[in-house]
Amino acid sequence: MIKHYKEKAVFLFLVMFALLAVNLSVAPPAAAQVVPDDLCLKVIITESEDGPLPAPVKFNMIVHLFTINAQHFTIWGKVSVPKDGASYVGGTGILEGNVLTMNLTTSQKHVSAWRDTGVMQVKFNISTMRGNWYEVGHDFDTANRVFDERYSAGIVVKCP
Repeated sequence: MIKHYKEKAVFLFLVMFALLAVNLSVAPPAAAQVVPDDLCLKVIITESEDGPLPAPVKFNMIVHLFTINAQHFTIWGKVSVPKDGASYVGGTGILEGNVLTMNLTTSQKHVSAWRDTGVMQVKFNISTMRGNWYEVGHDFDTANRVFDERYSAGIVVKCP
């Protein structure tokens, strides 16, 4: 009786091992587009919580994408701000067709007493290298002990 169970256990182990080997040897489906590992994005702020801006604000954001599989990514990056503290970003990305949707958190420690945080969504078409974005932020002035909320939105293009 015990011998019979051992034979079944060995058989089940061999079947599961064979299935695992087949599963590991099958290549994942190719993505519709190839997403670059590193992207330099020119972020253009065209709107705030008060409405359209009279003059757009522009800055570059460098993001690094680590591929989890053909459609899912982890993302981290940085915005260098001259004469101020850098802003850091991190999050996830999902590729659906040609559109890479990045959901990012942001943080910045200014040289002043302000500390900024934000949640940003970027929709970036990897065929046209253009897209749009929005961010909702919650900031704190450590000197005066006051909070500030903000909204900004605009377009994003690949850096020239």
